[in-house]
Amino acid sequence: NRCNFQCEYCSCSNRNRNLELSSVQIHKIMETAQPLGCESVTVTGGGEPLLHREFSEFLGDIYRMGIQIGLVTNGSLLSRLSEKTLHKLTWCRISSSDNLKAQLQRIGMSMKDWLKILADACHHSSVDWAFSHVLTRNPNYELISEIIEFANDFNFTHVRIVSDLLDLDAVQDMAYLQERMREFGVDDRRVIYQ
Repeated sequence: NRCNFQCEYCSCSNRNRNLELSSVQIHKIMETAQPLGCESVTVTGGGEPLLHREFSEFLGDIYRMGIQIGLVTNGSLLSRLSEKTLHKLTWCRISSSDNLKAQLQRIGMSMKDWLKILADACHHSSVDWAFSHVLTRNPNYELISEIIEFANDFNFTHVRIVSDLLDLDAVQDMAYLQERMREFGVDDRRVIYQ
């Protein structure tokens, strides 16, 4: 549950931020799940998975079991992972939102730094990369277009844009967003407006 962001839309914000499963607990769970037919697992949580102290170790453990691995991350810590660890992932979804720049600034990172970290990680072609962007009541069209263009440049499989589920009545309609992206001249063929 530990996290370096404080996203307003987070459905896990009331959780104890100090809790995390140990690699031993994770191993026991996967040891139980594998014989039951578990073929893949998504590493996510109530926070940022890459803050887990034993991330590379438990990821390697799951990988050796022959289980495919997906990761949901805000991407700010991807540079901590070795190339060997990245290659164990089947897919990776980078979470973002309209307040991404404020979140990055809070941890002392610029948008340029964040994109560089993602670009360096994306050179691992065996990983299926995509964005999952939360559209809030204060849409940042410039940021959204920048994310879509990055996804196009790095051959991401898709950019999923989902409305802030905790503030649904205040978020604009996806058709309007799609119209705005076209006004920005963005090739949005990879975008899933959800």
